[in-house]
Amino acid sequence: MTPPLPPFQVEPQGSKCIIRFEHGGVRFNLHAEVPAEQGRFLAPQMVTSALEGERKRETKVARLGEWLAEAARMRELRVSEKTLYGYARGLDHVLEHFGHDTEEVSVTLLNSTEGGYSIPERFERAGGSAHVLRQARAMFSKRALRIYERQGLPASTFSQFVAFTPRAPVVESFETSTEEVDRIIERCARLPEENEEFHKVYLLAFGCGLRSSEILRVRFSDLRELNGAHYLYLEKTKAGKPQKTGIPARVYELLKGYENGDPSAFVVQGANRPKLVQREFVSFLREEAGVEDKKPVHRLRKILGARMASAHGIYAACKTLRHSSVTVTEKYYADLIDHKNNLEV
Repeated sequence: MTPPLPPFQVEPQGSKCIIRFEHGGVRFNLHAEVPAEQGRFLAPQMVTSALEGERKRETKVARLGEWLAEAARMRELRVSEKTLYGYARGLDHVLEHFGHDTEEVSVTLLNSTEGGYSIPERFERAGGSAHVLRQARAMFSKRALRIYERQGLPASTFSQFVAFTPRAPVVESFETSTEEVDRIIERCARLPEENEEFHKVYLLAFGCGLRSSEILRVRFSDLRELNGAHYLYLEKTKAGKPQKTGIPARVYELLKGYENGDPSAFVVQGANRPKLVQREFVSFLREEAGVEDKKPVHRLRKILGARMASAHGIYAACKTLRHSSVTVTEKYYADLIDHKNNLEV
């Protein structure tokens, strides 16, 4: 027996009409290219067709991440599976905030509203993390939508997330001081005699501007020289592509001095390298170098950016930190640039 159709309304809109109805907590607006009088006769057929399409959308939300991961393996998406996992976890967190399990709920939930607000709007109004919300929103990029459409899910299935624009995060300018820089340099100057591995980490973070994850991946063969210039080649980076950055000649010499005949060896060595960089060196920075920050190793990178911006300008800082654009660098370091106009005319 065919289930009854939900109640619907046919509203005129000029020479056309809109058929509105609600099903399963989701509101439907079907646009008909005919006047309202004819639309009343076509409405049952259009509502039935819409509900059939809705049944296709009973796909569980968790399947979206699986489809994107498969597309990444097939090189259809220009992001890594690790990045996609972060996006999927962002969507998980948003739905879990409202008591939903992505393994249990269907994708139709993504277009639901409550009190006139969509799920991403409600999450933002509740003070949810802007970073998590941006990750969830990344699950519905143009490329991702094309992959979903191949699986029978039109882009309209995700219109609430696609149309949502997260609030721009408030970015505070980075601040440091000559006293902090001098204190770090003075304390770390004794590292070659005290702890060579700490000294390597210090040089890679404070001298090259590397992130913690990048420090662990650097090999001696990545230290290169060309026409008197010294730079560091990075195979895997946050940007998902190889990058290289110029480094001071003195840093190059000190790091190469630790090479022990094996260019393929990691620069930072030890039985537990992640613990050395992310825990032991962090404790050293806090307790002995006076670096007060949630991420002391990353602060060394930021201090390098600040020094480059104040000494050589935003563009030089952008190149050193390998930001995607100068705009990113400006958010943190623009205030460090001297805007004084002392030109003669």
